[in-house]
Amino acid sequence: MNDGGPAFPVPYTHFDTWVHGKYPIHGHPGLSLRDWFAGMAMQSLDRLRVAEQAKANGISPSMMMAQISYGMADAMIAARDSKQH
Repeated sequence: MNDGGPAFPVPYTHFDTWVHGKYPIHGHPGLSLRDWFAGMAMQSLDRLRVAEQAKANGISPSMMMAQISYGMADAMIAARDSKQH
């Protein structure tokens, strides 16, 4: 699955000062772009409408919100990839 890569990576070359000298802060790829897009998409959802859809489908409103949000995130990544080629 294409997760879009890291959303907010920390560079691997960063050093921070410590009491006994310097020590490297190892980079971290951070949150995936897919997770970031899903979180942003979730903010736009109408919670009451999602709750109605969830009830009709026999699942929890939280699960329905997650499914819709990740579906939107996948669509954003696909649209982004199609623009790059």
